[in-house]
Amino acid sequence: MANFTYRVITKEGKEKKGSIDAENKEKAIAALRGEGNTVLSVAAGSVLNKEISIGGKKVKSRDFSIF
Repeated sequence: MANFTYRVITKEGKEKKGSIDAENKEKAIAALRGEGNTVLSVAAGSVLNKEISIGGKKVKSRDFSIF
């Protein structure tokens, strides 16, 4: 599975950014739309762009590796 970063507009009208694991870009878009989101962009992600959740706060891998 590949990792993709995305930007969507949720059902509530708020912009959301994150990452998703999917077999390909089309399946990532389908999964995001299946949650009722409007997809703004989906791009191939990397380990440095993936967000890590620690204690409820998101920390980017790049920041974590620098720390």
